[in-house]
This record gives sequence, C-alpha cells and structure tokens, in this order.
Amino acid sequence: MTPTTTTNAPSARAAHTAVWTNSEMIVWGGGTGASYFNTGGRYNPGADSWIPTSTTNAPSARDSHTAVWTSEMIVWGGYSGVNLNTGGRYNPSTDSWILTSTTNAPAARDAHTAVWTGSQMIVWGGFDVSYANTGREILRGNGSYSNTGTHGNSDSDSNTKCYSDGHPYCDADRNTCNAAHSDPAASSHTGASADPVADSTRRRIRRPGVAKL
Repeated sequence: MTPTTTTNAPSARAAHTAVWTNSEMIVWGGGTGASYFNTGGRYNPGADSWIPTSTTNAPSARDSHTAVWTSEMIVWGGYSGVNLNTGGRYNPSTDSWILTSTTNAPAARDAHTAVWTGSQMIVWGGFDVSYANTGREILRGNGSYSNTGTHGNSDSDSNTKCYSDGHPYCDADRNTCNAAHSDPAASSHTGASADPVADSTRRRIRRPGVAKL
C-alpha cells in the first residue's frame, strides 16, 4: 500500500464523506468532536496530489451527512450541533457549489444513508432525537420536493418525496411522479449529502449523550 501525500490535504477529521469521480476522490465535511468542517479536497491518485474544494456557497459545516456521485457530488443532511436538512451540489470541473432548497425537504437527520440510482438519490433512515425507519425520500433536480402516493415503490411510496428537476413530471391528481425527468445536472439546484466513519477507538463522532459504536 502506497501512502497518500499530505501536501495540501484536508485537515484531520472523522465522520466525513468521500466519493469517486472515476478520476479523483473527493473528500468533504466531517469533524473532530470539537468542531465541524465545510472544507474538503480532491485527490488525484495518478499525480498523488490534493486540490482544496471551494468553500464559496458551500453547505454549512457538518459531519455524519451523506454524499453521492452523479456527474457532480451531492451532499445532504448531517449534524453540526443540530440536525440538518440542507445540502449542496459540487461541480469539480468549475470548483463551484449550488445550495439545495429546503422547501418540502425531508426532515433533518444525520447518520442516514443515501444512494444514487442513476437518475435519483434515495435517502432513508437516520437519527434526529430518535432513530428512524421511515422517511424515505427521492431527491431530484431543481430544489423543490413534492409528496408522492401510497404504493410500495420508489416513485409512489407514501414515505417518499420527489425532488423535481423543473419538468412537469409530477401528477398532482394521481399523486405520483414520472421518473423520466430526473437529471440533476440539468437544473439550477439539487439536494445532497454524505455518511461518516469511526475514530481510532471505533467511537463515531456524535452529539453529547448519544454514544454509538
């Protein structure tokens, strides 16, 4: 195993996230237990080099969030003394951020999970005062969410929400969503996030009074 350079690397932290872009690893957020970060870095293994990510318009500092890679990195949720339902979309080509809307967004949470299906991000579970096994959401495009129906699939589950990319794909009468319009790169806003790790004692960074192994 070859060590990575520490030149220009992000500061030491835990409960951050990392995504692979097919050419670089992007690390973002995290904390030390005493502080939280909204900084990060892009690591190029071919060159063994780091480039810091911009903090201009970046989401607020946090740990225990989630992040997924599309053609951009989408960061959402997390914890910074309080649980968060905010996020942002990072474009490494322009080193720029666009914040996500909080209108009709999923409830604030941390330590949740998120996956990218190829057309949408699905967020589920997490922690906010108590543990949740509900609150599944579908996040798409331009920063507006709308409730879906009551059937047991990802486009119409009663515990899901559609994150619109600006196309009129949501059917208000049927309370369902058409999955055809879901490219976040085509919109001006999107939702996002990333998930944390443990420190050297295998204790995850967590708010006082909540110990998790």
